[in-house]
Amino acid sequence: MPESPPSARISDLHKSAFWIWGVTAMIMREPLAVVIRHVSTEGIGSQTTQLVCLRTALILLILSRQFLAAGIYFDRVYMRPDSAARFPSRNYPFDFITRLMEMLVAVAASTAAGLDSRGPGGLSPFMILTAVMLLLEGVWLLIAHTAKYATVPEISPVARNNFQAFLLFAVLDCGALAAGSTVRQAELLVLSAIVLFTGYQLAGQIRSYGQS
Repeated sequence: MPESPPSARISDLHKSAFWIWGVTAMIMREPLAVVIRHVSTEGIGSQTTQLVCLRTALILLILSRQFLAAGIYFDRVYMRPDSAARFPSRNYPFDFITRLMEMLVAVAASTAAGLDSRGPGGLSPFMILTAVMLLLEGVWLLIAHTAKYATVPEISPVARNNFQAFLLFAVLDCGALAAGSTVRQAELLVLSAIVLFTGYQLAGQIRSYGQS
């Protein structure tokens, strides 16, 4: 009787899926409540409602991408049998803290989904936090490169994509305001573009999952 093939290793990302869902649900509770409140009181045609819907969609996409990217990263760098050989110079506390900081900024952005105050350049608190989120990965990459960690090739693709999204953010916002748009109209344009861009990034992560 032929031997059964060995079962595939179950990724720790798979094992963590259920508590990740719970964490995401808790984070999304407040922005979803804001969306429901605005849709029920002002209608979907309201510019404010459209803003909070786009903000909430972006938070969900970013959280999904962050959790998936972190799961894949820690699986490759720390969990696989050959991880130590592939990444001889790595730093778990550094990786843990930087990923934690990314999530905390996303959580902060989720609490700002319903705020309409304006800061420098007419940016809302949500837009400022979004810009910070897009730049954090680059800071992480710079520190890892300076420390000469072997994990730089794992960090650089996401950092590059986030920096491209930040450039898109800056160009569209400045261009819209220069063309005479209001700060709200500019934010709607920027958020629409970033939602599409982030969705495209997430789709790429999903397509490439399990290929390496």
